[in-house]
Amino acid sequence: MRLRGVYRSRGDSHAAIASYIHGFYNPTRLHSALGYLSPNDYAKTLKPAA
Repeated sequence: MRLRGVYRSRGDSHAAIASYIHGFYNPTRLHSALGYLSPNDYAKTLKPAA
């Protein structure tokens, strides 16, 4: 994936940014609201609903 360079359209650049945010940045970034866990690590601590 590239986040730098020239894109053919604004839509292409938006798609690249959204892919980065949803695919890497948010799942691995630590969040203070989650006790400084990443969303992926926090989800592992949750119990399944009965």
